[in-house]
Amino acid sequence: MRRAGAGTGFEILEPLIQGTLRNIATRGSVDALTGPVVRGDEAIIARHLSDIDKKIPEISALYRLLGQHTLEIARKRPDFPKEADTGLTSLFSKQGK
Repeated sequence: MRRAGAGTGFEILEPLIQGTLRNIATRGSVDALTGPVVRGDEAIIARHLSDIDKKIPEISALYRLLGQHTLEIARKRPDFPKEADTGLTSLFSKQGK
């Protein structure tokens, strides 16, 4: 994260981690899931992947792997946009540059 112009990973991610843990504790992992995967936002995810591949390619495979697992959880939600499933699967399956 420092190479990408950010501070330490923990400083940046702590509020997100704490909020995520609170949501999981109160709502469960499926209902607590938020973000571009559960919204089916292929454009945002494609941009994330492009930026990661250019700026910090060493985490590209990890991002894709975590995205695949997040997609598995998102599919369990009744509000997951099924029409985005194929596109998201493809994005997370591609190899980074």
